[in-house]
Amino acid sequence: MAIVGGYVYVMGDQSRLAYAQVNPNGTVGSWTLVAPTSSAIASNSSLVATSQAVYAIGGRPFGGVFDASSTVQYALRNPDGSLGAWNTTSSLALPTFDSSTIALGNRIYSLAGMTGQSDVGRTTVQYAEINADGSLGTWNFTSSLAAGHTYGSVVGVGNSMYALGGGVHWYSTNAVERATITNLDGSVSSWSPQASLPFAVYTTGAAVLDSTVYLMGGGTQAFGGGWLNSIYYSHLDVNGNLGPWTLSTSVLPMAVPTVAAAWDGNVYAIVGDTLYFTSPNGDGSVDVVPDSGSTLTLLGLALFAVAMRGRVRSNRS
Repeated sequence: MAIVGGYVYVMGDQSRLAYAQVNPNGTVGSWTLVAPTSSAIASNSSLVATSQAVYAIGGRPFGGVFDASSTVQYALRNPDGSLGAWNTTSSLALPTFDSSTIALGNRIYSLAGMTGQSDVGRTTVQYAEINADGSLGTWNFTSSLAAGHTYGSVVGVGNSMYALGGGVHWYSTNAVERATITNLDGSVSSWSPQASLPFAVYTTGAAVLDSTVYLMGGGTQAFGGGWLNSIYYSHLDVNGNLGPWTLSTSVLPMAVPTVAAAWDGNVYAIVGDTLYFTSPNGDGSVDVVPDSGSTLTLLGLALFAVAMRGRVRSNRS
């Protein structure tokens, strides 16, 4: 899930995408389906959005085939949130699916992911510059993560990005790492450890609002369940480092894989077939509220796939 320009975008299985407008009161309007990306890359793409375009990064053929693709497609955004035709742009340096992806500055970063069924615990980070017309420049490698990050989450604040959890050789991790864009070419510093999560987790929803990072739901056993309904949050200090993680008294209504994003003072999470949102309390804790008008059931999206494919974030308005 990505929220940009007052519109929320969600990608499900078979690379089907839907969008809806965020209303002034924080609720979300009716969903509209978008034409899918290339049928050859029909599953497990990663979604990222900027003010100009929506991007589908990598992926694999739909079904039981685990051959990663290097294909990157994008569609320009219109003022009403709708999308233009899908176009193909520069290929990934390393084919991948289920990567954690973020737009930061004028570049897109793709973290970890998988290249095949047995390829887990990948630490690779690759990035590309966004051109004026929305296409991407050449993908390059930059500093690798210290820990595997398959099905992890990523958020960005300023010129720093934070990788949270993920899978390491069929087990999840509680590692949190930070890297900063330090060079004009977009390459990042070495990844440094941050305050560890209270438990190992993957497929969790992550969002950042002001100086607080939120972590919602997910699973404790990579590729095998142990689903959670907990909500944790951590405050960034003046140096951009994460403090200890605090458990919110409010919990999600279901223990499932989750995707999350933040927009205009609210934190949003898709749990099951419903989008929930909340305006955080003064201490950073949250009380989730269901948006009854934003269910996804009738869209034909595979909802578990929405959560599994949603390891993406955009901090660009």
